[in-house]
Amino acid sequence: MQCANAELDDATQIAASADATVIIVGASLAIEAESLDRINILLPGQQELLVNQVANASKGPVILVIMSGGGMDVSFAKSNDKITSILWVGYPGEAGGAAIADVIFGFYNPSKSFTFSLE
Repeated sequence: MQCANAELDDATQIAASADATVIIVGASLAIEAESLDRINILLPGQQELLVNQVANASKGPVILVIMSGGGMDVSFAKSNDKITSILWVGYPGEAGGAAIADVIFGFYNPSKSFTFSLE
């Protein structure tokens, strides 16, 4: 989907009353798949506008979740103080929602350091 008609009014109103906001954006297999390359690394359609408007209206912190097969340019999010976390989750599959929630609520830390020995 190209996110041609972002529902900004509803999204900003909900974010303004929420204690925290999770915004999930990215690409679909319609524009990114095997033998189908994206023409750029920007968020498709009006997603950048949606992220900025919702983040600016949010009452609390914002977690930006990116779903895509490859990297996306979300450098615009670095300058928004409301966006406290950015997660890239790939295309997480049927257990993806639970896995994302585990990270957001602190039950799992995907960047935890590991110690190992080469003995």
